[in-house]
Amino acid sequence: MKTHGNNHQIYHHFHVLIIENDDHLSTSLVKALATYYQTSVLDEIANLPVLLSKYEISLIILNGDNCEDATFKWLKWLTANKPETPVIFFSEKNTAAHRIRILEAGARDYLARPFEMMELLLKIKNILRDADHLDVKKNLFNPERRLFIRDDTKIKLTITETKLLQFLYQNSGKIISRDAISEALRGDQHHPLDRSIDVHISRLRNKIETNPAMPKLLNTVWGKGYRFIKPD
Repeated sequence: MKTHGNNHQIYHHFHVLIIENDDHLSTSLVKALATYYQTSVLDEIANLPVLLSKYEISLIILNGDNCEDATFKWLKWLTANKPETPVIFFSEKNTAAHRIRILEAGARDYLARPFEMMELLLKIKNILRDADHLDVKKNLFNPERRLFIRDDTKIKLTITETKLLQFLYQNSGKIISRDAISEALRGDQHHPLDRSIDVHISRLRNKIETNPAMPKLLNTVWGKGYRFIKPD
């Protein structure tokens, strides 16, 4: 993997990964992107899991023209294993059926070759715009990327934890019963002997609280349920 840095004060904290084995095309993409983002190139997609375990990637640009079936499988792998990492997929194919297939597989956006580099830059900017707050040093919640930021630490949440925290955020300050939580998470009422809601709350509390034993965000209201206090 080749990495290219920059000193742009707005976007340099974002790391864009280009998956492309054509040196000419990857060089053109790096030239366009490295002004604004930290940019890396991966020429062998099979090395993707190892790379993602070592680096925090903000966005992936994936060329679908190289071994299409394998690339499609990797796109589905990314959707299942790294749903918080948006993918822009580009290809020489420009049929509606192909675009729909790629978007259904989890790509955030699609570009048909040849494309204008400015179009790609604008798509990247629009996708990353909502993620720009992730480096702010305070408690923040980004459900799209399944992240909770606590004291400048990025905490990964499960799908259930994200859904639960999003529901609590929407009802900040209110006492929320176990029935309401169960309805939001599973679409059914809470059974008195079912402890799964309490388990989900406990796991979420262990992640988002500085001191889970003395919670400041997610409090138990005995006999009634839980109350979430939105962080400042």
